Amino acid sequence: MIEQPCTPDFAVRRDLAVRIAKSAGARAKSFLSRPEELRASEKSSSQDLVSAADKMTEAHLRRMIKRSFPFGGVVGEEAGRKTGASGFD
Repeated sequence: MIEQPCTPDFAVRRDLAVRIAKSAGARAKSFLSRPEELRASEKSSSQDLVSAADKMTEAHLRRMIKRSFPFGGVVGEEAGRKTGASGFD
């Protein structure tokens, strides 16, 4: 593993990623106690499923990223790619 220098910008982005991941993980975990909201549907095939929890968790991640980095890009499994102007896509 190559260690990244901990520049101020890198540290801010790393810390944000950890906070966002924990928040999204807690949100996704909350769906386990509400199985009726886990309805899955097919995306591209019967092997490729997406649930309401998947969509809502990704939307939460995107909102949190956009709030902190309005010019940043995001790549997600459910909603695809949004190119930003920050150079961090």
